[in-house]
Amino acid sequence: MNAISALGYKDPAGADRAIVELARLLRQTLDRPAEVSIADEVAMVADYVELHRLLLGERLDFELKVGPEAWQARLPAMLIQPLIENAIIHGLSPLPEGGTLSLMVGAEGSALVIEVINDAPADARSSPGGLGLANVRQRLAATYGDRAALEFERGRASARAMVKMPFETAKR
Repeated sequence: MNAISALGYKDPAGADRAIVELARLLRQTLDRPAEVSIADEVAMVADYVELHRLLLGERLDFELKVGPEAWQARLPAMLIQPLIENAIIHGLSPLPEGGTLSLMVGAEGSALVIEVINDAPADARSSPGGLGLANVRQRLAATYGDRAALEFERGRASARAMVKMPFETAKR
């Protein structure tokens, strides 16, 4: 909300578009079931990224790669969004030049693998023990026990969050 407010001073029309996008996102979160397909989750994440594009402009590039086998996989709703949020807010947003955010989803044997990568250098602000990552870890543990995990690593030129969880296509 603060970013949208600040945008209003320099680009009122952009701020208006951001408010409309935020309202649409909030409506989506209210109607989401507890479990969704990758296709549904990626659509919601794309809307979230679009909101940040309105705020960051050309400073945010987004790459999406989903393996054809992964589109029907199921996962807890809103599992990817906090990873995307961390990558933008703690990685790319503080950088004057911004950067690239990548979301990759695919299958590795019987596992669904979700990777969120930003190209923020190691000296960028980061919080690998932050609330968003802790929330994702707790949700994975509550849903899958020790059959799922979240790894976070920061390299010299990027940060990566990777989720490995059971590949499931049927609703539980």
